[in-house]
Amino acid sequence: MNDKTAQQPLGVVSDLNNELCGWRLMHTAPKDGTEILAWREDCGVITVKHGCIADIFDEQAMEGLDDDTIFSDDWWCADFNGVFRLEGNEVPTLWMPKPAPPHDV
Repeated sequence: MNDKTAQQPLGVVSDLNNELCGWRLMHTAPKDGTEILAWREDCGVITVKHGCIADIFDEQAMEGLDDDTIFSDDWWCADFNGVFRLEGNEVPTLWMPKPAPPHDV
């Protein structure tokens, strides 16, 4: 820690540390449908993307939903149990780009 970071409030130093480690604050995450790695304290690292339900489900799955629900942008996570809308305190706090796929060994 240098003199400049020693004088910063703890939150600023934490943000700087997250940036240097690759993790970034969630409000800076891309909202164009790009899959990213995200972090939540209760579950660790998850893969998420931002978009509306129409970008994820087919018409049959959206049957009976109103337009506000269909076209409302939110964070989404998929796992072995299904696809989940992340709202409120379910939204991760940090994110980083997914790493590039491995090269041929």
